[in-house]
Amino acid sequence: MGQSKGDRVVKGSVDQFTAVSIYRDGTFTTTTGIAGFGKESPHDRLLGFDHDADSMRRKSAAGRGVAGIATGGFSLLASNNRGVLYVTVTGEKTGVQSFTTRNPDGHILTSARKLKAAADLVLASPKPAEAENPSTDVVSQIQRLAELHTAGVLTDDEFSAKKSELLGRI
Repeated sequence: MGQSKGDRVVKGSVDQFTAVSIYRDGTFTTTTGIAGFGKESPHDRLLGFDHDADSMRRKSAAGRGVAGIATGGFSLLASNNRGVLYVTVTGEKTGVQSFTTRNPDGHILTSARKLKAAADLVLASPKPAEAENPSTDVVSQIQRLAELHTAGVLTDDEFSAKKSELLGRI
């Protein structure tokens, strides 16, 4: 599945060394290297994207001041956020990939939000084959949903709702 940059919806960082690109056709790639410049993975069909911030809050001014004095100003170069950002990307071939960033900077937090919005848009868009032929293979779609459910990506309610929706197409 060769893609051109024009087919890309968004590219953003998910941690300090990894960037994800999401494409209009529902595929994605990961690029590993400093600032996302490096070797790009083969395209994989995007099945899910999620992010979660654990205890994400800004450090207090007093705390940053004390840390700055204690470290001779070195700590002032660090991120003002504290907490952990988790990003999970699920692909058809690659399965579930998780990326963790401790004390992420604003750039990574913004990237995660942009990637989530783009993934939601791409996943909600009907694929060309589905748009032309609504009787696509419902069984294989339910099997993929079951895999996501088993992997913990979908809750019981989400799985049941989507399965009922697919069965309603028959």
